[in-house]
Amino acid sequence: MTKEPSRALRFLWDVQAEVATARGKRGFDAERAASLMHVAVDKMNLEGFPGPRGDVLDRFRNPPAHWPPAGPHEDRGIHQLIHSLADTVEEHLTGPFARPVLGSLATGEINAVTLRVPGSSEHIVLFEDELPTYLLLFSKAVAYALPKAGDGQTAFARSQDRVRDIVENSPEALLRFREVVLAYLLHGSPNRAPQYFAPSRINHTAVHLLHAMECFVLGHEYGHIAAGHLSEKVGRRRLLGDEDLEFDEVEWSWQQELVADQLGWRAALLTTSSEEEPSLYGHIGAELFLLACEVLENARNLFTTGAEAPDASAGTHTHADADADADADADERNGSHPPAWLRREMLRETLTNTFTEDSDLYVEAAQSIEETVAVLWEHTAPLVEELRRTGHTPDARWT
Repeated sequence: MTKEPSRALRFLWDVQAEVATARGKRGFDAERAASLMHVAVDKMNLEGFPGPRGDVLDRFRNPPAHWPPAGPHEDRGIHQLIHSLADTVEEHLTGPFARPVLGSLATGEINAVTLRVPGSSEHIVLFEDELPTYLLLFSKAVAYALPKAGDGQTAFARSQDRVRDIVENSPEALLRFREVVLAYLLHGSPNRAPQYFAPSRINHTAVHLLHAMECFVLGHEYGHIAAGHLSEKVGRRRLLGDEDLEFDEVEWSWQQELVADQLGWRAALLTTSSEEEPSLYGHIGAELFLLACEVLENARNLFTTGAEAPDASAGTHTHADADADADADADERNGSHPPAWLRREMLRETLTNTFTEDSDLYVEAAQSIEETVAVLWEHTAPLVEELRRTGHTPDARWT
């Protein structure tokens, strides 16, 4: 007997349907698309496809019974990804956790969006539907800019001058970085960036970074649950710049967001570490996600206002600034996530308190990644300014 969808799940499907209508995709046959994906997966298996296989593909064909059904207008691939990650995160965190209603949508927000279910205290958690592709291509571009170690794998440059030299002499890194940022900004789809095939070293690094980034994002949402966060403050979230697509959004305080970051960070570490040693990728991935948020926020602000987002760089702030902002009155900090620089500073503080012996290695690697992204953005910002000057407009999801 089929279980009746919950009120929250029905609300998720309704919101997805409304957005699909607004985007002219109401007639999209999601079931047919899923069927075609099954065929493609089978073909990849027959040809010895070297990508994901085993239980990942099995779960796509036959979703586990504990997964909720995907909505009629929900991308099956993203649905599978979200709930596979939820399984992974739940395996590594102490619980029990009641899985929230998770879904994807064109939110125009890289951080997750929490909507209140009308007439109830329930809520749904929405992830930007292009987030997985954006994070994948972003991590690949950054991986291109990282130096090779002696064993041919990826290393992290420790000197800022060395980082700048590598980036400025890595035309592939700069090209791929610009492509994904501009494709997402202008078209709302990172897939509009030209397709390419990266060397195995780049793919290996990118996949590890991507997994840590995704687990941090989802782990953050479980952080709100584990901490028992409640919020009576609700704002209005407009989707696609359409006044007919406005919903009640739960607004967490900055302090609540920073607490949730701690569990997201632990999820990233636990899901990328072995029993023998903690994973460097876990921390780097968490910071890289916040840098990816920052780049897109800067690009969006530069495109729409002619100026980058305020408080964009951690380099212009001190630890004292971070402590002061984190301790600020919660009532004054509702309505948005804290700036990325503050979130990174607080994660580094957690890092040094957790790994007292090896924290310097982690911090140096994080600083290397931060500088790498900063140089890539430095060479991309003038293109965004030129596009604005010549009359280009961003995709509707960013308005």
